[in-house]
Amino acid sequence: MRNGHPGSLPMITVITLSYRSEHLHDAIRSVLSQDYPKLQYIIADDGSEGFDADAIRSFVQENRRENLSEFLLLCHAQNVGTVANYNDALLHAKGDYIFPLSGDDVYENEHVLSDWTAAFMESGDPIMGACCSNYDETLTHFRGSWPHRKQIRLLLSRDWEQIYRAHETQKLLPGCAIARTRESLSSIGLFDTDYRLLEDYPFIMQALRRRITIGFWPKCAIRRRSGGVSNPESNNLTLAEDMRRFYEKEVFPYCADPEALQVRLEQNKAASMENALLHRQWERGSLSDKLLLMVKKPIWSMKRIVHAVFHI
Repeated sequence: MRNGHPGSLPMITVITLSYRSEHLHDAIRSVLSQDYPKLQYIIADDGSEGFDADAIRSFVQENRRENLSEFLLLCHAQNVGTVANYNDALLHAKGDYIFPLSGDDVYENEHVLSDWTAAFMESGDPIMGACCSNYDETLTHFRGSWPHRKQIRLLLSRDWEQIYRAHETQKLLPGCAIARTRESLSSIGLFDTDYRLLEDYPFIMQALRRRITIGFWPKCAIRRRSGGVSNPESNNLTLAEDMRRFYEKEVFPYCADPEALQVRLEQNKAASMENALLHRQWERGSLSDKLLLMVKKPIWSMKRIVHAVFHI
């Protein structure tokens, strides 16, 4: 793909959703550094207070390259939520393939869109996920890859029944790395407006139930910064309500034992919150704090060290 003739390649679209994004310039710089030859870039701000649209336009203009075919900046006067903001941006997409990059994240390298597009075109699937690397709020401390190796093997198996059942208790596909074709907007539809912040999880489950194929590119596409609304420690009431509605609408009616599933979900939630707390203690702690944590949580600490050393 990197050596393909630009005239033979389709236009692609990148959508960056922004809401109080403190690192938006990093995300923009990451998109503009991509080597894919035909790029439409859409930034959709969801009513951020004091959002300086002129400054963003100037920054894009100063850093753009010849491969940027079109830039659109969509600004909502009031906060409408992730789902409505994303759907609005999708309606402006002109590329054959549509890729996300959240306002606080960055692409893994300048070749990501070229390589991801090549895999997408070869697959023929209307949806394609990829891996992301989880980091702390500063993108300094690596916390592990998502999905992990066992989940990747399942996603590549294309065993849709098993993939669906696995998604009942844990989202295998990171929402920050789910791309789709523009044609899928008409064949599958936009994101479900029954939700305000939760766009990806209902979309995945609805697609799997309809046996819509979801491709997977087993490479790291995005460096994901922690601290967003999906952070297990954020206690976002709107997201919590979306999750409650999600399980009532998309999961419990289709599972064999809702009560047993509810128990597993509570266990996963508790484990996720503990994991986030341990990461923060490790990253902010002194050497003696780390040694103490290794005594108290030896298995977790060893995994943390392995993640940091081998980036897995």
